[in-house]
Amino acid sequence: IEFYNDAYRPVLGPSQHSRAMGARAAELWPLQSVLSAGHASDHRDSFMLLHRNGFEEETYFDHAHCPLYADDGQIAGVFSTIQETTVRVLSERRLRTLKTLAEQAAAAHDVASVYREGARLLHNNAADIPYCLVYGVDVRRYELLGSAGVDAEFARAAHARLPLTQVLAAGRPLLADNPVEPPVPEQAQRAGRKPKRM
Repeated sequence: IEFYNDAYRPVLGPSQHSRAMGARAAELWPLQSVLSAGHASDHRDSFMLLHRNGFEEETYFDHAHCPLYADDGQIAGVFSTIQETTVRVLSERRLRTLKTLAEQAAAAHDVASVYREGARLLHNNAADIPYCLVYGVDVRRYELLGSAGVDAEFARAAHARLPLTQVLAAGRPLLADNPVEPPVPEQAQRAGRKPKRM
């Protein structure tokens, strides 16, 4: 049965705190080997999807678990320490993407290759960029120079529903209200969320 101190409450968020106190801890944390064999465990940057603030969040944690013994030598419980590392893991991942983008841009021979290589890199970071379409403009004609997270047919047809002309006229970014819904499988996005070590 799980009980915890106040410092742990932000990990759960307001929607989970009332349900977690007194719940079965083994449903959230890997405690079976600790309880059955007394083996302490230590995990770094473990990936979890938590629904704690009204939506499903990508989160990462360092957590360690060790057995607590009763006077008779039997395992009576588990002591766990948990520290959230989400901010660091996401920041490192995004910084790696920006660093690689800058390196590719510096090595490119023309603008079109910058766009193509950039889209190829973003294809491998589905967690932060589920999909993207990169266009070049020649007078009033738009040329698709790169894409990620969508198939070629979708990429070719999407520009007709995007506010590209309005963006050019405004000279600034515009937020479009779901003009397209790309067929990006949720599992593919989640697979890209697993942290990569430097």
